[in-house]
Amino acid sequence: MPRPIQDPQTPDDGQEFQPENLSRGKQVARWFHDYWYFYGPKIIGVVVVLAIVISLVVYFVTQEKPDYYVSFVTAKGLTGDQLTTLQSAMTAYADDINGDGKVVVQIDDYALESENPSLQQASVARFSATHMMVESFLFAYEDSQLTKVLESDPPEPVSTVFDEIDGITPYNPQEGSYRWQIKGSEFGNLLGDIGLPDDLCFMIRKLPEDTKEHGQEMYRTSMELFERVRSNTPTEAGINQLAQNPEVRERLESMFGLNGAES
Repeated sequence: MPRPIQDPQTPDDGQEFQPENLSRGKQVARWFHDYWYFYGPKIIGVVVVLAIVISLVVYFVTQEKPDYYVSFVTAKGLTGDQLTTLQSAMTAYADDINGDGKVVVQIDDYALESENPSLQQASVARFSATHMMVESFLFAYEDSQLTKVLESDPPEPVSTVFDEIDGITPYNPQEGSYRWQIKGSEFGNLLGDIGLPDDLCFMIRKLPEDTKEHGQEMYRTSMELFERVRSNTPTEAGINQLAQNPEVRERLESMFGLNGAES
């Protein structure tokens, strides 16, 4: 006579084990329970990884790509309102270089003497990295910070770092025409009273001899942007980009007029 099946919980009491008579729905529910118990953590891990990958893809696809990079190097840094006003003013003279349908001027702010030690260290590190890259050629320096940069170890004369700018009066009689002062210019007047340092000047970084085609293009477009700012000649693309914001449209009409921009 075959040995009766015993309940695994009480194997020695001699009781027969009676299989549960589960309904179809309960059988499916138990299957899902057992499956999730063994494979659930792996599924969660895969879902998390996929979510991260998808979010990164969406970020890089939808991220606005700057057409220009402009660096402002000051002692204490610029306020949020100053940065916003500067970016709007620079955009008015810019163009859609990369053809993505948007005019984007990225303004990088470097506070080399910030009272916040962490911010100062971060600014110095970012500024050093910027000088190693070939994307940012248009710089605005506060006089004291330019002196520090040129007096770095080893010291560099201004002529080895920046290009001379045709048709401007030297900022200092002792040097050539390397600096174009923002304050007092038409561009400076357009900015209004936002408290920019009085000695803030635009400078054009020299193009390294071994710069590849992308860097050469960035240099050329930076020069074009500077010349439009200097001659107060806005672009149609820049004006139209800013005019999409109702808050600045009225100001733009008074500053430039929406029909008088360079196309």
